[in-house]
Amino acid sequence: GIISEEALVEGLKSGKIFGVGLDVYENEPPNFESPLFRFENVVTTPHIAASTREAQESVGRIIAEDIVNVARGLPAKNAVNLPPIDLAEFEFLMPYAVLAEKMGKIANARLGGAIRKVRMILSGKIAEKNSELLLRHLLKGLLERTLGMGINIVSAKSIAEERGIKMEISKIAKSEYYENLMEVEVETEKGKIYFAGTCFGKEYRILKIDVYHVNFIPKGHYIISLHEDKPGVIGRVGTLFGRNNINIAGMIVGRVGDKPGGVQLMLLLVDDPPSDEVLKEMMKLDGIIDATYVEL
Repeated sequence: GIISEEALVEGLKSGKIFGVGLDVYENEPPNFESPLFRFENVVTTPHIAASTREAQESVGRIIAEDIVNVARGLPAKNAVNLPPIDLAEFEFLMPYAVLAEKMGKIANARLGGAIRKVRMILSGKIAEKNSELLLRHLLKGLLERTLGMGINIVSAKSIAEERGIKMEISKIAKSEYYENLMEVEVETEKGKIYFAGTCFGKEYRILKIDVYHVNFIPKGHYIISLHEDKPGVIGRVGTLFGRNNINIAGMIVGRVGDKPGGVQLMLLLVDDPPSDEVLKEMMKLDGIIDATYVEL
């Protein structure tokens, strides 16, 4: 316990302790034969402060307010196992939280395998904010594809710790090119991947994947693919998708340097998810190195 009742009795007898009020005891229920209950300068009460009418009304109001906040997509002010965050900071961070979660989903889809290490680098004003929230969303995105929809930002970190995933957050006061920049590095047993992204108001964008500059909004059905930088590759992909009645809504190709050759990263936004058979056919096309589908 916080106090020793025997020592408390001695302190009261000697006058070193002038008086005391207690509502918890070494043993529950308390031993009323204890000399502690014979002092006139000792006030004792049952441990029922939360059971008063006023306390119950206050608790009910707090719970109702938190339910309304969560239903509106706002933070719960009194979550037991989440870091506290005020409304203004939450509204600022939410686009970055969504972005972090989507980076996690892409990393899981592209890499696969057991996750070993996660590193988040925050630059600019975002470095002053609640980084714990962003890390939890990143972990949720990383683990959800493997563990299912039951995982959430409350459980994600404890599950990551149980799995021995190393987590690191670095903060830099200023970003060189953007007001705020969030960088993420994920390492699994099968490889590594890097992301850089930022938000413009509520719009979140991934700016870079590994060495490739992409600048896109990660929302919808995406096929992410590496391919040889040579004529005809993209055309063959388009023909395959057209033959399977899959409409390509958008395409981004990231090239390293300004000369042809080497390996490019292709992002295909499609209206409908491709079947496993279509992805297998795509990976058989001349020049295609790999292809991964992810819903963002």
